[in-house]
Amino acid sequence: MADADYKKERIAADFAELLPILRKKLNITQQELGDKVGVTRQTILFAESQKRPLTWTMFLALAFLFMMDYKTRSFLLESGIMNDELSQILLGDKTSLMKTTAMSDMNTSMLSKSKLMISSLTDNDEK
Repeated sequence: MADADYKKERIAADFAELLPILRKKLNITQQELGDKVGVTRQTILFAESQKRPLTWTMFLALAFLFMMDYKTRSFLLESGIMNDELSQILLGDKTSLMKTTAMSDMNTSMLSKSKLMISSLTDNDEK
């Protein structure tokens, strides 16, 4: 088995362990979760009880769904499931969540500095 395949299986298995918690954070039933990602309630039940492993496709659908909600996104980030390793697998390059976060922080910092400069220019114009 290729290293990437093993990593995908491990990530999906770790995610499956958190699936009941994530679903409860959204306050939805197994049926409702299944409807959202296009599978049966039984498929969700088997994934939650780890009777069947999550396929990579199912993992991606669920991860996308849970990353769209603030409560579950925070939980996924804090749990470590959504990390640099997963980012590398998903994006297929050296891009990481840390780099993305750093870029976002840098953009926010630059925006704040720009606002400060505009504010000081405006203040000087008014004097």
